Amino acid sequence: MQCVQIIGYKNRGKTTLVEHLIGYFSKYHYQVAAIKHHGHGGPPLGWEKTDNAKHLQAGADFAGVQGENLLQIATNKEWNLDVILQLYTLLNVDILFIEGYKHEPKPKIVLIGEQEDIHLINKVSNLKAVVSSIPLEEISVPIFKPNQLEKLACWLLEQYTQNLLH
Repeated sequence: MQCVQIIGYKNRGKTTLVEHLIGYFSKYHYQVAAIKHHGHGGPPLGWEKTDNAKHLQAGADFAGVQGENLLQIATNKEWNLDVILQLYTLLNVDILFIEGYKHEPKPKIVLIGEQEDIHLINKVSNLKAVVSSIPLEEISVPIFKPNQLEKLACWLLEQYTQNLLH
């Protein structure tokens, strides 16, 4: 399974990009998955009222709920990305799009929306491409504009097929 992290600050278009990439890879019949880091502190809203939460409060190490095509698994333990990746590997995923987790070492596409975001380019590891809505000086990775998502997806598919996303 190859992975690509999509990182950037809030309201920079991360989810829009992930949606586009999922659609692009899916049309070529790849098994595609995504995970989003909820980086705003605390569990997702409304979580505390679920049966999963009650099971965890009662002492379960893990609690799951499944219905129709949805499966949710929760734990009181810290989920780290390596454990999550192991779960996705069990699902025979070809490519996993990871939204967030800035400090993880996976290949990254950084979204730049404002001048203050530029420091991310030098701050993150394993940078593969940048999507920027502001002009940037030349850097060692491809730069795409927000209106070039199809071009970015095509480039990324080429990277994937050459097994370069490590």
